[in-house]
Amino acid sequence: MGKKAGKISLFLGLTLGTLAGVLFAPTKGKELRKSIKKELDKGGTGLSAVRKGLKGMAGDIVDTADEITDSSEQLVKVKRQVKKSVSKAKAGAKKAKTAVKKTHAAAKAKVKAVKKTVKKATAKKAPKKK
Repeated sequence: MGKKAGKISLFLGLTLGTLAGVLFAPTKGKELRKSIKKELDKGGTGLSAVRKGLKGMAGDIVDTADEITDSSEQLVKVKRQVKKSVSKAKAGAKKAKTAVKKTHAAAKAKVKAVKKTVKKATAKKAPKKK
């Protein structure tokens, strides 16, 4: 089988599969089958009802695709906002860490100074051992 025949077979299979899916789908299929029956009762082939049904479904698919596109655009916006928030939080955490280190170093130096002062004061007041 050549490439062209394979493509035709694939297209035909997809078309027939879609049509079968549409005809046997619960709600839309029921409506479409009624339309086909009405058209057949009037002496038609039923193809125009199938065409209308497929156009309606194509519209539904386009609407769904638009909703998905809108949702994905919103997700991209949210992702950007989250990245900005995370960056701000990281910067804030870094500043806080630096401030804590400085405060700790200053407190440590004060404690050391107080210890020295206490040591000197206790050394002067304590009686000398003989």
